[in-house]
Amino acid sequence: MKTIDKTDKKIILELFKDGRMPVNKLAKSIGISKEVALYRIKKLQKQGIIKQFIPIIDLSPTGINMYRIQLKFKTISKEEFDKFNAYVKQIPQLSWMVNLQGQWDIVLLFWIRSVQEFKNIYDDIIHKFGSMFEEKLFTIVTSIEHYPPTYLTKGERKPLVTQYLEPDQTFCLDKNQLRILAELYDDARKPLQEIAKNINVSISTVIYHLRILKQKRIIVGFRPILGIDKLGYEHFKVTIQLNDPSQKKLIKEKLAINNNIIYITESIGRYDLEFEAEYNKINELLDFLENVKKEIGIKNFEIIFKNEEIVINEIPGFEE
Repeated sequence: MKTIDKTDKKIILELFKDGRMPVNKLAKSIGISKEVALYRIKKLQKQGIIKQFIPIIDLSPTGINMYRIQLKFKTISKEEFDKFNAYVKQIPQLSWMVNLQGQWDIVLLFWIRSVQEFKNIYDDIIHKFGSMFEEKLFTIVTSIEHYPPTYLTKGERKPLVTQYLEPDQTFCLDKNQLRILAELYDDARKPLQEIAKNINVSISTVIYHLRILKQKRIIVGFRPILGIDKLGYEHFKVTIQLNDPSQKKLIKEKLAINNNIIYITESIGRYDLEFEAEYNKINELLDFLENVKKEIGIKNFEIIFKNEEIVINEIPGFEE
């Protein structure tokens, strides 16, 4: 387990506010020199504490929604599982794929234009691999609140961004914008000059399209992905069914002030509410849930352990 000091923690929280924040601005905000800030960022990356920088993307202004499939496998061989992984990874609309522990074995996230498009993908997966599944569930994600990891140090506790995924088909991404998004998924701190060179356009063209992507809220922020295991933390996803769904607002208020909560998600499907949290030990999460249950009628909850991210927030291949 790695140990980081107060300055490192402040740097991480500043990068959650804006993952593309210039080093000189970051340094000034926490009272250190630019050279020290740059050294520490590089050290955090070398240690695997900062794994990657990504954009926070919302494709709903282009008429695309977020569909999710959760799967529980029967007992299958490694060869069968690898064959399934290889097939799913080549689906152009796939954005995120994670191996899990607990009630579910894998979760797939897709950016989808229509119900029929999702049905075609879902039917193909079931046709080819349905005999492998013990249980399956699909949901449509409708909102995600992103929070910084204020458990590291008691920083400002408010959402970094809230995505309301309401497809309205008011905007169409062009080829340059898709290429810029792909470059940012590779490294959200990539210099504009490098992006321009890689996609063979001028820097002014990159600046213009970035401004449009932000104005249209296709890009809603930039943030690091942390290797929390290096710091002794585990990632948990919790799904909740309430006895009284009208208490959703109350439980969201309790989640919002908990420093360990990093996402609060709503979806259409089985669950009334979902959240993701990072704790040193599962007992801390269980204690929190028990305290919540004293005030709010929770009918059922599931704890899902995130294990291995296979595909991380990739831009779907719509340009092809």
